Amino acid sequence: MEIEKHHKEILRIASEQLLVLKSTIRLQRPRGRTRAVSSEISRLEEAKPHHWPTSSTSQLRCRVCSSRGKRRTVRTKCVKCDVGICISGCFQEFHTKATFR
Repeated sequence: MEIEKHHKEILRIASEQLLVLKSTIRLQRPRGRTRAVSSEISRLEEAKPHHWPTSSTSQLRCRVCSSRGKRRTVRTKCVKCDVGICISGCFQEFHTKATFR
């Protein structure tokens, strides 16, 4: 009986400490949708050059412009990558550079 009270007291103290920690620590989660590693590799592959601009039925944000803090909407996208990209410069930059900030 005494051991059971001791265990309950330990659990109470531990749960109080966890609540205090939870309220003081805020975990940072990544913003937005995470990118798959395979899509990052495939956009730079030259063995399979099936990256062509095409028109989109909806407005999309240019991936390159967005990475630079610009808010530009476009109606063009890459057929293979399926991301919105400006035709003027951004399309080539997106498919030839590993980082484009």
